Amino acid sequence: MFDRFDNWINNKSMFGVCLRYALVHPFFIVGMIIKHIKWAWQRVFRGWDDRVVWSIDWYLAKRIPKWIRFLKKNQPGIPMLMFPKESWTKMTQEEELAGQELWYNILDKIAIGFESYIAMDCCHLPNDKESKDLNDKFNEGFDLFREYFGVLDD
Repeated sequence: MFDRFDNWINNKSMFGVCLRYALVHPFFIVGMIIKHIKWAWQRVFRGWDDRVVWSIDWYLAKRIPKWIRFLKKNQPGIPMLMFPKESWTKMTQEEELAGQELWYNILDKIAIGFESYIAMDCCHLPNDKESKDLNDKFNEGFDLFREYFGVLDD
């Protein structure tokens, strides 16, 4: 029975460390609770906590796909850039659907690009082809993000 408990306690974690270490070092737990309260306070009053600046690229790359997909799902309109200028005054339903499809494809490529950045960063891919594919997706998504940055709104 003790072996099962020993295996269980060695395989659990608390605040990112082995549970056994956390239980043997109670001041570690108190310190981490204080840090988490501090970070929560910062998020409430500042909108972000100190951990964001530890890796701003990672923070944004993890959140931008979620925000883009939320925008795609809940956006009431489509930027006029998706339509030919001559159809701005009077647009057919086919033109509107084509513009909507183009815009949704752009949003998908942006989200996939940032997800590819996370995959490249955390996986350290040994396969050069797979790494190149992810890098190409990220570059395409980032270029589209930069190009349409001014119209990523509701």
